[in-house]
This record gives sequence, C-alpha cells and structure tokens, in this order.
Amino acid sequence: MKINFKQCNRSNFMGGRSAPILWLTLHFTSGDGDTAKNNADYFAREGDLRASAHYFVDKNEIWQSVKDSDTAWHCGVERGGSYYNGCRNANSIGIEMCSVIRNGVYVIPEATMKRAAKLTRELMAKYHIPVSRVCRHYDVTHKDCPEPWVRNPRLWQKFKDMLTEKEVEDMTEAQTRAIAKQEISKAESAKKVYNSVAECPAWAKDTVQKLVNKGFLQGDDKGKLALTTDLLRLLVINDRAHLYG
Repeated sequence: MKINFKQCNRSNFMGGRSAPILWLTLHFTSGDGDTAKNNADYFAREGDLRASAHYFVDKNEIWQSVKDSDTAWHCGVERGGSYYNGCRNANSIGIEMCSVIRNGVYVIPEATMKRAAKLTRELMAKYHIPVSRVCRHYDVTHKDCPEPWVRNPRLWQKFKDMLTEKEVEDMTEAQTRAIAKQEISKAESAKKVYNSVAECPAWAKDTVQKLVNKGFLQGDDKGKLALTTDLLRLLVINDRAHLYG
C-alpha cells in the first residue's frame, strides 16, 4: 500500500511517545472535497495549530503527516467518551478521512472509507491491535467526529465489519495473467482426452497399463481409449483400493 509522506510542522505535534501504540482513532476532516495532500500540505505549512493527525486519507491516496513513532495531537481532552480512560494521544494513531457535503450533510465517500479500512487493517496487524481498540474520536471525547458515523452508527459498524473481512490483495497485471494461465491450463487438462497408455500422465500410467493388460480397457475400433482426467482419477482410486486385483 503506497503511503506518501510530508512532515507536519514541528509546532503541531510532539516528537516521540510516552506510551506504546495501543489504539487507532478515526476522524474526519469536516471538509467539502478536500484531499489528503491538501491536508498534509496545510499541516506542514501552518504552525501553532496545536492539532495534527498521523494519516490523511481520501478516495485516491494516503498522506502521512506525523510518523507513527511521534505523538500527534488528535484526541485531546474535551468531554470524556467511553474510551477516554484508555485511548489518548500518547498511545494512539490518528487517521483523518476526507469528506464531502451532499444534500447539506457530511459524507465520507465509499472509496475513502475502503482505503481507510485497508490502512487500519495494516496498522492493526503491525501493532497487534484488536478491532475492539479501533475507535471514533467521538468515543474518546464525545466530539461529533467522524460526524457521519455519529449521526448514523450503522456506517461505523459497516467500517468495523470491513476490518474483519478477508482482504483480497491488489495484484499486478503479471500476477493476474499468471493466475489466468493456471486456470486455463486446469480447464484444458480437465477436457483433455488420453487415447493411449503413453499419453497418460505418469501418476495414471501403471493403472491404465494394468487395465489394458487385463482387457478391461480396449478402446474403440481403432484402439483409442478416450480417457478423461476425471476418469483417470477414478480408475487410479479404484486401483489403489485393489478393486482390479
């Protein structure tokens, strides 16, 4: 997964950490069509904001602003949420998702949510964080963030479900072609017909030769056996069960 990096202004975060990384906290930018790069540029350029996040995510890319090993100021004290006593700046990573406004309300685009989920899964694996310690900013401080997920908790549940789904990794064109070639080869093998002992695969030759010698396999009027791969497998299984003597 490609992650771009632009260093946050030094006045907007604290170098180092006073606690290990135990939590992942999701936020939204409360923007309307802003991008991850817009936000990374802004926090790099502007000083004394007293706020920051480790990552910014939009529908196309991810920008990191604060290193994981440093402390971003993203979930500081306001009004305590259910995770207030556990999650704090010192032991968490903050992930901001870019938003849009549609019909007068904030929306986190589906593509942005999926990209954020992929990033979150990678961080969960890297720092051994269970899904139970992935939270919203709202859960820490009761701030309406990410607002769409506070307004509609089903969207928050949908995101958490993404974190436990088996992921299909992105493949290169070469990998895709290789898999396609393998599948075509399997299909062709299944359709292939073997007309003689010599044509049969090595794992089936002894069985077919035995059946020819015993007269169980005689072929057509030209001696062609017309054995399919599935039939060969069945004959070999029966032979190993000593059904042919």
